[in-house]
Amino acid sequence: MKIQRQISIVIPTFNEEGNIAKLMDRITESLNKADICFEVIFVDDNSTDSTQELIKEASKNSDINLVVKPSGIKKGKAESLMIGFSKAKYDLIAMIDADLQYAPETIPAMFEKIEEGSDIVIANRIDARESGLRKVATKIFRFTFAKVMHGLTCDVQSGLKLFRKEIMERIKISPSNWTFDLEFLVLGKDAGYKIDTVDMDFAERVAGQSNINIVKDAYTIGLHALKLKLRGSQVIHLHHDHIKSE
Repeated sequence: MKIQRQISIVIPTFNEEGNIAKLMDRITESLNKADICFEVIFVDDNSTDSTQELIKEASKNSDINLVVKPSGIKKGKAESLMIGFSKAKYDLIAMIDADLQYAPETIPAMFEKIEEGSDIVIANRIDARESGLRKVATKIFRFTFAKVMHGLTCDVQSGLKLFRKEIMERIKISPSNWTFDLEFLVLGKDAGYKIDTVDMDFAERVAGQSNINIVKDAYTIGLHALKLKLRGSQVIHLHHDHIKSE
């Protein structure tokens, strides 16, 4: 199915001043080379460094929008993503972390998977430069909670995904900070969307600090996986475009 070569890229940020300029340079170079038109939506969680100023500076030369999370909205990546998705103007949405561990150069290959008929494409992390504890937690999660419990064989918690905007318009999702990914993929799978993957080398974080608490977050994600399993499949209504075409 022929699709327009346009995507909205949603990037949640918190104190990422050391990564913004290089991230935008890499996004711009790789997507321009692939002839993909794009907008970038930064959703900032009220950074205390110069992250917002650097985003504003970059917006002078590119289609970049800065959304500062309003006071009263819960802090965390999941809420930032949901805000960004709601503001996307194109029919395809990419989400990527700002820490440069996920390569934006992978996006064109993911876009090709969409052109071939996939609906959700995930960047599978390989050669992951992670601590021993995080590697063990990742393997346990992928096998127990993703594959065995929900039939997902992809890198569920990958911070780089590309998908059709209509999915977010059809499913009802209320994630906590680290549970967006699994719920999104489970509901997408239940709705009949095709999930595909592209392998990507996972890099070390160069600047800034990680917000991950391995033990606490692993417990939260595992508990949520169990709740999703016990809840069972939801009724997911047709997208309005499908209704109009009937």
